[in-house]
Amino acid sequence: MDLTVHDPSKRKPSTYLPMKEVLMKSHQLSPTLLICSFILLTSSCNFPLPIPTPTPTSGSVNCTTSQLVAPQAFSPSNELVPSLQPSIQWFYPEDCEPDAYRLEIAANGDFNSPSVLVEVVGGGQVPWTLSQALQPATLYHWRVAAEIGNSTGPYSPSPAFWTGPTCDPSALNPPLLIDPAYGATVQDDSPELSWEYSNTVCIPEGYHFEVASDYQFSNLKISGDGPGPWTSFETAVPFLDDCGLYYWWVAAQTAGVMSGHNFSLFYSDFAGNCPQFSCDSTQLVPPDPVYPIGGQTVTDLGDPFRYQWEYLDPACIPDGYYIEVYSGTDFASTPVGQGMALDSRDPGWGPLPELPAYVILPDCMTFTWHVAALQGPETGPFSSEATFTTDYTGSCGAPSVQGVSLIGMACLEQERMMVTFEFPEPPQGPYEAIVDGQIFDCEPWSGAPRRLICSGPMVPEDSLVPVQLEDLTSGSLLFDGEISIICAEELESCSILDEAKCVSRSDCTWVKKDLPSGGTCKVK
Repeated sequence: MDLTVHDPSKRKPSTYLPMKEVLMKSHQLSPTLLICSFILLTSSCNFPLPIPTPTPTSGSVNCTTSQLVAPQAFSPSNELVPSLQPSIQWFYPEDCEPDAYRLEIAANGDFNSPSVLVEVVGGGQVPWTLSQALQPATLYHWRVAAEIGNSTGPYSPSPAFWTGPTCDPSALNPPLLIDPAYGATVQDDSPELSWEYSNTVCIPEGYHFEVASDYQFSNLKISGDGPGPWTSFETAVPFLDDCGLYYWWVAAQTAGVMSGHNFSLFYSDFAGNCPQFSCDSTQLVPPDPVYPIGGQTVTDLGDPFRYQWEYLDPACIPDGYYIEVYSGTDFASTPVGQGMALDSRDPGWGPLPELPAYVILPDCMTFTWHVAALQGPETGPFSSEATFTTDYTGSCGAPSVQGVSLIGMACLEQERMMVTFEFPEPPQGPYEAIVDGQIFDCEPWSGAPRRLICSGPMVPEDSLVPVQLEDLTSGSLLFDGEISIICAEELESCSILDEAKCVSRSDCTWVKKDLPSGGTCKVK
């Protein structure tokens, strides 16, 4: 296939690039994506490449071992097949028929894997429809070898194909950008681009990608649409300048509809002589939260999710990031988890715009989080605040129409615990909470007028228990849901707290006395 490179100042001759295989960082073998559109200007070409049809032999004579040669693989080749038991076709170039063929089909081209599908096909039974079913939405390579008696000949080339189904345009996911990694420095003027698609039940028809020298993508260096769901691109045509900062993105597409996409950025430094794009702390800007946001429901308890954000300031990349997560009205009063991303100069991490959720948050609760960039010991401005809820089992009750939410639980001394509710307006009248069948007494928290704290006997840990809140005046149920009981560590005893810490705790009360400390802290 010829790919013509266009330059605004001159026209270059066509460049012929072979399709080959590349090893992605995920250690999965993925064929290289050949793209039709290149630097600054897009050209068009037709895909897939035409495959010449070999002329079959008569096959009327049995082959001898001296005629063992590699068969010619024909189809499927670089295409998406609708059936999980597709028809496989090849031709034998000798004027004879082998006793049988050994057909191997390997996911991601790994023919050393124990999961390779093997079928023995009798001579004269080609094309062959698989008797075993393949996995959906998977990249496969296949190869075939002739057998005569106990001798097996050389294998054919191993063309690739994908199994469907094709993703519905409304269900396309943003691809995960793999290489170049966020904040990486590349020493190649035409680096490989690679990505992954997270959906395992369907596959897109193809992808669109863009690389630019500005984060508005007005100065494109290269862009293209793939001839199928290949998840990497490589070309011998240079498209980067030295000592540059570049932005790139990839979107999945089906039936002309394009998925959303995440941005990433990297540097070029061909000889190691470029200045560093280090941030000054005064240059730091607020990151942009990406996930989870807008009240999204987080369900992945077994594989904790990652907080994700974007940082696309054109001037520099920060050393790292700092996030805070809370379950109340502000970060200072009810922090439930916080973490610091590793330093950006660590080659095993880099300034990744994401952080694993090391703290497993309680179930059936609403949380808020924000993130700030770091430069050395300095913290930049925080992002806007984003909210999400946890529902690990899919059984959490929906918030009540009154807008009362369960925002936290705490393990207290003397085998007691408390749960905290938040109201849209300061709560009025008497309330009663029922936690796993136990009655909890409730009272407003003077330190936070819109909160109601309810305390009662401890219930078993590590369990998902029902929680209800009842208005004793009207008899109406204000909240009906569940919460997981996790007591990583108990709160300090009220009796050892000073006045400042005591009044900040909803389960403690400060009693003034004629003492050097001015009083004593007691359990409510």
